[in-house]
Amino acid sequence: MGDNDGMDITDKISQVVTESELDSGILIIFVFGSTFAIETIERRRGLKIEIPFMVSRLIP
Repeated sequence: MGDNDGMDITDKISQVVTESELDSGILIIFVFGSTFAIETIERRRGLKIEIPFMVSRLIP
């Protein structure tokens, strides 16, 4: 992982929720580090290219 890298954690989170056997509640995802971000976004073609491009333009 390096600058502007991203990963889809949807499957991992879904597995944790399924294994918890809970039927209601709030899921909190926390990441250690000052330069890490979690975002929610719809999946669509081209995002792996578009997001790093936009981030690099906003935060050179």
